[in-house]
Amino acid sequence: MHACAPGLQHNPAQRQRGGRRLALETLHSFLDARALGYRGGISSPLSSPTACSRLSAYLAYGCISLREVVQATRAALDALPPQAGRHKAGLIGFISRLYWHCHFIQKLESEPKSSGATCTRATTACAKKAGTTPTLRP
Repeated sequence: MHACAPGLQHNPAQRQRGGRRLALETLHSFLDARALGYRGGISSPLSSPTACSRLSAYLAYGCISLREVVQATRAALDALPPQAGRHKAGLIGFISRLYWHCHFIQKLESEPKSSGATCTRATTACAKKAGTTPTLRP
């Protein structure tokens, strides 16, 4: 049990394990089955653990590359039969999210000051009420 969060398990059952083999297994289980629930499923706290790709940690630690994920996803899309509409929609939504991820990473790298800035005056006002002092992005 964690001292700061009573009841929190130190080693929860659904914690992901590292390594390339598990990264590839996770990728293929998503592409083959879990992508069916991707659209709509990722926004629900109840279904997101099984509907999302669960690849973030593997990508962050370099167990698998974004290029590999995109290429494998495209290959999975090409291999699906025409009647697999829901599965295709999930994979297309996933590729779209990967592209947006790249866009925002690029944005943070080219405009590092934007990471501490808000986009609207309303969020700036909320942040000030919370005791933080973000800057409004130009």
